Formats: sequence, structure tokens, C-alpha cells
Amino acid sequence: KVREAYGQGCRHISASFKIKGGLNGGTVASGIDMADSGGVEALEDVLLLNPATHQSEAERARSPDIESARYDADRSSWLTPFVMGPINSRVVRRSNALFDQLGQSYGPEFTYEETMEVRGRLKAHLIASGSRIGESIFRTRGGRKLVSWLAPKPGQGPSNEVMDAGFFRLRLVGTADDGRRLMLTMKANGDPGNRVTVKILCESALALVLDTERLPGGPGYGGVLTPATGLGEVLVERLRAVGFSIESRLL
Repeated sequence: KVREAYGQGCRHISASFKIKGGLNGGTVASGIDMADSGGVEALEDVLLLNPATHQSEAERARSPDIESARYDADRSSWLTPFVMGPINSRVVRRSNALFDQLGQSYGPEFTYEETMEVRGRLKAHLIASGSRIGESIFRTRGGRKLVSWLAPKPGQGPSNEVMDAGFFRLRLVGTADDGRRLMLTMKANGDPGNRVTVKILCESALALVLDTERLPGGPGYGGVLTPATGLGEVLVERLRAVGFSIESRLL
């Protein structure tokens, strides 16, 4: 969208989520398994998914994870660390690296950060502190056992009522190379983990089967791709068709 609006590359994207939904026991179990296998330590590498050609110290230095809260005037909201940020940010950086191999990178010094939106300053700082404490707990065997005991078990999750009342909103503020900015907002109703994610997965599968010729790179392009490099605008079109709202405006 930045390139469409301003005819130049994107220097930075700040993404922020606002969500309402329930917690699945399977999600908790996956996090515990990842910690047991050493995945949490591996995830500390901000360029974990970048190919070897895009592992520069300069990119590493400009790509830190968000660990503290701050107020954002563009959104009129407080931003605080988001539990999925350390995962999603690695995927976005891989997208930029793969697009660069095709001569289509977002920008030579592109950076990405991901947060969660909350209303109050106190809540934002409490969540930031809680994130650090939660990470410390997951690093110990006893802590993981405690989480496993307290959290829902695999197969357990939110009720239909909770899932029906859920929603998600993603707002991305993109900064062009010359400093001009725009905001893209994507939102949908339903529990983020059990309704929204399932829709996205189903539409992704349908895109792979039914829209092969229109996918980025064509039918012969493959490898360990990301949603952006493997599905691109085809997935965006499909999500709009099933009720996702995706709009942009200049700032």
C-alpha cells in the first residue's frame, strides 16, 4: 500500500492488534512444548527465519523486539508487547528477504514491529511487565508445569458464546522512504483463534488449489514461503469476500 500510495519503498511498519476471544488448551500446550524443546531460546534471534543472504548485523540491530509500553498518537492508544509479536515479526522479515531475492523488497532498510493496543497507561505497563514475568516462568520446568496445571487442557477452549462475541482488529502504520505515512486497518468478527484463524487457513488452502496461476511467482515458485510471498493479494481478495474489512487511509 505504501508503494501504491507514494511510489516508493516502505521504511517501517508498526503493527498493532486489538483482540477479544478465549484461550485454547492446545495453544498453551504448543507453547510449553516449544519451551521444552529449546524453541524459546531459538526465538530470541530476531532474524531466525531470514535466509543466510539476509543476516546482516545492521538489520539485526534495527530489528529489536518490543519489550516496553508507549503511547501512539496515530492510534490514540497505548501500545504494549504482544505475545505473537516475536513469532510474526520473524515471518514478516523473511517475507522481505524473499521478496528482495525477486527484486521486490519492501525497502533496503525495512523494519517491522508488532504490539497490542490497550486503552490505559497503567494497563499497558502492567502487560509489559507481565510479559517479561511470563517469559521467565516459561523458561523453568516448574513454571511450565504450573502453567500446564492452571491453563485449559488440549481439546478445551472457549464456549460458542465467547467465540461469537470475539473479534480482532489489526492496524498497520507504514512509513515511506521519505517519511510520509498511511494506516491500513484489517478487522473481522469472531474469536481470533477459533473463527478468524480458521477462516484464513481455509481461504489459504482454497487459494493454493483454485488460484494457483495467480499466486506470487506463478505455479513454479516454491520453497519455505510466507503468507505474503506464497499467497499475496490472492488471499487478501478471498478474505474480503468472506467478510474481512481491509481499508487504508493517508496520515
